[in-house]
Amino acid sequence: MTNQLKIRMSALPLAFLCAGSIRAPTIPLNETNEPARNGTASHLLFRNLVAVGTIDWDAIDPTCDDIGADSEEVRHLCGCAQRLWPKVAQYFPRAMSEVTVAARLTVDLDANELVATGTADIISVSGTEVHGADWKTGWKDANYAHQMKGYLAAILLEYPQLERGTMTVLWLREQEIENYSMTREDAIAWKQRLIDEVVNWDGVYHPGEHCGFCKRHVECSAANALTRAAVASLANIDLGSIEQTIMAMQPDRLHEVYSKAKLVGKVAEKALDAIKLRVINNGPIEHGGKVLAVSEESRRQVDVERAWAILQEALTDSELAACIKISLSKVEDAVGKNAGRGNGAKAKEALGKKLEQAEAVSKKPFTKLVTRRS
Repeated sequence: MTNQLKIRMSALPLAFLCAGSIRAPTIPLNETNEPARNGTASHLLFRNLVAVGTIDWDAIDPTCDDIGADSEEVRHLCGCAQRLWPKVAQYFPRAMSEVTVAARLTVDLDANELVATGTADIISVSGTEVHGADWKTGWKDANYAHQMKGYLAAILLEYPQLERGTMTVLWLREQEIENYSMTREDAIAWKQRLIDEVVNWDGVYHPGEHCGFCKRHVECSAANALTRAAVASLANIDLGSIEQTIMAMQPDRLHEVYSKAKLVGKVAEKALDAIKLRVINNGPIEHGGKVLAVSEESRRQVDVERAWAILQEALTDSELAACIKISLSKVEDAVGKNAGRGNGAKAKEALGKKLEQAEAVSKKPFTKLVTRRS
């Protein structure tokens, strides 16, 4: 009987680095996190941008509330997309959003079969060519070549009238693009490579920096060996003088330490997720006088509208202002809705000018350490 492997196109870059990554893990881990939720919400909002040329700004907060995303971060990403799309829209005439793409690859009757599916963010067909694009809401820190080639190969091999295609990675934060092109012959060759390297896996693991993104990391002996080596290497750094040591490191050693620290951190997160899942499924675990259990807590929340008059009696305006955090994006959305359909943008612009004149809005810079491909 054919052994079928089902993966997402987005898993292909990791699969080509280590084919063991697409084999189902024994311990399922919860991969949901805030950046992923922000990306999901952003992609939903980008549909309107592709369809009519603008973001539906009024839809940001409801969309984020439904998914549990950070509306401020999503609003920033939508602004990035709004700036980048006009520069590339001409290359995607009659563009379609969120197009399901699937590739079914069978080696022979007795071999493994791989079914790769994905959703291309943008697809446009002109004559015998297909052009597609994929929004990336993260930093330019990974190579998505095989994901793009997977989309192209699936489309070119499914539709014989198409002769060639190009997939474009749209890096929102950097405002950059990255193109991958493929002919029908290229698609056939890539498919064979996928069969040789991924479907007909030789059983050899290839650990590396990518292990931190693999769902099988916590149970993979090769990844565990790599992690132990990383932990041992970091343990050799004197914690008492770690700042001075880091400052004196050469670039090659600094990049090495950064990669190892990031790997160890991801493994620790995955281990904690797996432990939490086991406790949720099986109940508290007791050993040595200690119990691992899931704690449920509740936090007080004030109904602002009901409490407003009471708070005004108890505090001065300055004291009350120090207790309140205002979401500027939600204020803008409320002003836009009050202005009515077609007048929202002008109302928001007028509000922004008044706040600026009153010096009521300031920008708070923040720093974030990222690694990017040069």
